[in-house]
Amino acid sequence: MSRSLLPILLLVASPLLAVPGARSPVLARTVNPQRWNSVCPHEFRFIGEITSRGAGNVTYRWDRSDRSSGPVEVIHFSGPNERQTVATSWTLAQPRNVVFHGWEQIRVMAPNFIRSNKAAFTLHCR
Repeated sequence: MSRSLLPILLLVASPLLAVPGARSPVLARTVNPQRWNSVCPHEFRFIGEITSRGAGNVTYRWDRSDRSSGPVEVIHFSGPNERQTVATSWTLAQPRNVVFHGWEQIRVMAPNFIRSNKAAFTLHCR
């Protein structure tokens, strides 16, 4: 095989050889104000982005600072470098004048393991 054909064949075959799973980094962010200082309860909304390494299913869940987790969810990717948005919310109330600092984070569980950044927030109920 000619040396000049090898790079072309690798470019054509690379999407077919892509490993399924999520690419790092997985991103999470708080959608509404990161600080709430008013009447409670209050709903914090979170959005994240998961990018694929290849075609296939990715299993993930949202983890919280209070050590609870959301349900296990599955998204499907058709190929590499595909980006999908995921979302969740958390409604909280605290006693008046008590400040709560929390976060949510995406945990990709399969076919590979990645954790996103922690999307932090502060709740101060009045």
